[in-house]
Amino acid sequence: MRSASLQYANVLADIALEQGAAEPAAKQLSAFGAVYAESAELRTFLASPAVTIEVKHAVIEKIIARMGASKILRNFLFVIADHRRTPLIPEIIATFQQRAGGNPGSPDGQENRNKVFARSGVAGRRGRADRGHDL
Repeated sequence: MRSASLQYANVLADIALEQGAAEPAAKQLSAFGAVYAESAELRTFLASPAVTIEVKHAVIEKIIARMGASKILRNFLFVIADHRRTPLIPEIIATFQQRAGGNPGSPDGQENRNKVFARSGVAGRRGRADRGHDL
């Protein structure tokens, strides 16, 4: 599963960097991760195959709206839910933060992210959103 986490983290990073929103995306992803970690009910709900994609999207939409998070994060979480990868959320967050150079709020965070992504070849790739979600 580590490979899947890395792929999802790289796609999110690529899109966030392309749109000049790497730092806000990192902060919002961490904030969502805290909500996800604190709520066993949310984790179970999002992982359940008995819950339709539409209902999962509605709940994600409400959480994102309350957080004031971006469309980038909303659509990213839609894709994660659509592909039944929500149990990977903590690993995706850790991978994203590691690849982004740690603390998203640090003054040199953007510079570190640019260096890391340039070395890894992520900055030049375009993420692909399946199921028609425009990340």
